[in-house]
Amino acid sequence: MPGRRRLKVEEIERIVMEIRAWNHSRAPLTWEAVQDLAEGLFLHRWTRQALEGRAEIKGAFQDGKATGPRKVKRTPRDPVLVLERRRIEALEEEVKNLKAKLAAYEERFARYVVNAMMRNVTEAELDERLQPNDRGQTDPKLKGGVR
Repeated sequence: MPGRRRLKVEEIERIVMEIRAWNHSRAPLTWEAVQDLAEGLFLHRWTRQALEGRAEIKGAFQDGKATGPRKVKRTPRDPVLVLERRRIEALEEEVKNLKAKLAAYEERFARYVVNAMMRNVTEAELDERLQPNDRGQTDPKLKGGVR
């Protein structure tokens, strides 16, 4: 279908950042508002299902709903401070997400180590270089180049 377009990684990251910095006092956080936001940023309107299908966007949305308008910190009158506070909060949220991702990778690595030990794979075998991909001819008559 010509109207469909997949979300790119950069687009997902930008949408998540905007949801985390959402101003609840200006407008409530709804999926329609997120769709409008994405359309305004990238000139394409994704469906709610397309946005909600991305774990990062869904998580940021759920976190934003959990904080909600009642739990919004009082914003200072100085717009520079408001922008800095939003930036700091977004960075703190990013640090939290990266720590969670790092913990998941550490758990995965520990599982790999145990599995390698159970199969008697040595550290030297694990550290071996990968074999280069053979991108040559598949026809044995033509292997080695044209002559």
